[in-house]
Formats: sequence, structure tokens, C-alpha cells
Amino acid sequence: MPGPSSIAPRPALPAGEDETPTGRQRDSALARLGDIDPGRRADAAEQLAAYANRAAETALVQALAGDPAAEVRAAAARSLGHVRKPNPATLDALFAALQDPDITVGMAAVGSLGGFLAHDETGSKRDRALRAGFQAGAAAPGVPAAIREILRDALAERGGR
Repeated sequence: MPGPSSIAPRPALPAGEDETPTGRQRDSALARLGDIDPGRRADAAEQLAAYANRAAETALVQALAGDPAAEVRAAAARSLGHVRKPNPATLDALFAALQDPDITVGMAAVGSLGGFLAHDETGSKRDRALRAGFQAGAAAPGVPAAIREILRDALAERGGR
């Protein structure tokens, strides 16, 4: 039986790579976002909700903005709601999704945005940005009436206009 000194050390992983089971699962989900099957892409987007890192966030923003399947865009919008500190591009993509031709995508986006608004400290920089986005969306003619109403209600609950 080989002793500890005869076991070769594992080579170091390149920066940013993760060989843990969680890292492999995340990487697998990221890869499946490129699958030909929209159901598999939607499942991958949903799984990425569990991995709140920038790679997952960026991939979800890309899926939300550019996937041809509404079910994938909606899953990406829902998953982005699990990002603890979304970057401005994420918020921009979610606000843009309010005008998606498929209302399920817009409803998923408003759900994620509403979660951010509900959990942000009133008066914080992101709270102010979210409120401004909600006000703009509530007035935008390209946003479906049902979503505009939800945006107005969320602002009223939060003490906005």
C-alpha cells in the first residue's frame, strides 16, 4: 500500500475553476444553457438559481435577453431573483424583460424585481434605482397593463408614488 509520501499532489486548478460537486453541477447547468432543447435550457436556468456567482448571473442575463424560448427567458428571470447582490446589468435586463412579448417572462421579471425591492433598505442606492425603474415601467406603454398595475402596487406598498 502506498504511503502518503508516494501519492502525487493534485495539480492546482486554474483560477476560477471549481472541482467540487457543487462547482461541477453549476458548470453542467451552465453548459446545458446551450442545449438545443428549450426544456433542458429552462431546467438549467432554474438550477442556476442555486449558484449565486457572477458566471451564473451573467449566463442567466444572456438567456433572459436572447433565448428564443419564452420558457427559458422566464426561468432565467426567476433565477435572477435569487442573486443576492445583482449587478446593474442584471437589473437592466429584468426591467427590459417587463416588455417581453410573452407575459410570463414579464411576470417572472416583475417577481424578481419585487423581491429585490422588498428586501432592500429603504433609501439605499439600489432601492432608489429600483423605485425609478418601477416608476418608468409603470408608465411605459410597452409594458402590459397587468404588469404596470403590479409595479404601481409595489411602489404604493413601499411608500413610492
